Amino acid sequence: MNNKLRVGMVVHAYYLRDARVIRYAEALANEGHEVSVVCLQAPEDTPSEQVNGVDIYRVRFERKRGGKLWYIWEYIWSFVLFSIRLSQLELKQHFDVIHVHNMPDFLIFSGFIPRLRGAKLILDLHDPMPELFMSKYDLERGFIIRVLEFQERISCWYADALITVDQSFKDIFIRRGIRGDKINLVRNMPDNRFYLGERELPSSEHFTLLFAGTIAERYQLHDVIKAVKIARQQAPHVFFRIVGKLDKEGEYPDQLQNLVHELQLQNAVEFHPPVPLNDMPNLLRQAHLGVEPSRHDPYTDYVLPLKLLECVAAGVPCLVSRRPTIENYFSDEDLAYFEPGDIEGIAARIVELAQSPEKLKTLADNAQRVFERYNWIKEKASYFDTINRLTGK
Repeated sequence: MNNKLRVGMVVHAYYLRDARVIRYAEALANEGHEVSVVCLQAPEDTPSEQVNGVDIYRVRFERKRGGKLWYIWEYIWSFVLFSIRLSQLELKQHFDVIHVHNMPDFLIFSGFIPRLRGAKLILDLHDPMPELFMSKYDLERGFIIRVLEFQERISCWYADALITVDQSFKDIFIRRGIRGDKINLVRNMPDNRFYLGERELPSSEHFTLLFAGTIAERYQLHDVIKAVKIARQQAPHVFFRIVGKLDKEGEYPDQLQNLVHELQLQNAVEFHPPVPLNDMPNLLRQAHLGVEPSRHDPYTDYVLPLKLLECVAAGVPCLVSRRPTIENYFSDEDLAYFEPGDIEGIAARIVELAQSPEKLKTLADNAQRVFERYNWIKEKASYFDTINRLTGK
């Protein structure tokens, strides 16, 4: 029996910057399966290439942050482009499995032609779209949210199997009527490139704070910038590096730039351009403290941020706003918590940690113990088990 699989992946993102999709694709390729990823093309990208055994096919569409109407247009038009490209590939090679990553959820229907020809469809629910839109646009549960819940339900119905990243997300989907036995957990754990071994604190004149991810208001970076201003009164070597996920992140980065100028922190805050996943470990080596400052809202309370886990894996201690899902994994001995929105509290913790290398090392060592229970090797096995059940291979 031939156990080799042909797997197609679809993601509305730049593949080489999406850690979760890379982990799936390379895990399959390393086992000898054929993997084709259909994704967006950034300005610097080629239309197609092979990286680490994964064939990448890009459609010409550049992501940028925008309003609700822009996102609707972006999702619909990219859905059309992905459907065409995936169908072309299907007619050439015939896929056994199509693995679609949200958002949007309805991207699962880009696998219509492969499914007609016998492929199994997996919808990977990285995020619950209704909660994320409520957070992104400060929406109450009205018409737009009900539409998002409806497209979520029909998308989940159409898929043969569902994957999500945490029990908290699974509970949300079940409350909305999605079958629990159809949802498989594959936690979003870092891969081996982030485990940097025994780590010494960076030798630098600065005490460097690092935030890497989406630059959006829900992540409250303005509070950290204000806290840096306060902290530098006692620890003048504090430096804050912000690494965005996209080149065009909307209006919020401009607001942060204005705040930096207003507070005269041009020498203390750096806006670093996005980097490919393989370059992230180098940035982590330069960081003394990772920062995850999200506010309380219907989305962020349920998220276990991958960038937090990457910092922990790399041995970087972390300063984190206290939120329920994170507390399910990490105690006060593992992370330096503060209450969301408490600028004075953030500043106090920065000063405390900037003046205590011993405390930094203790936090880093304690936090890494979470990987004794949860790690990519175990989560990869769960993913393979999902594919095995679908394909019999």
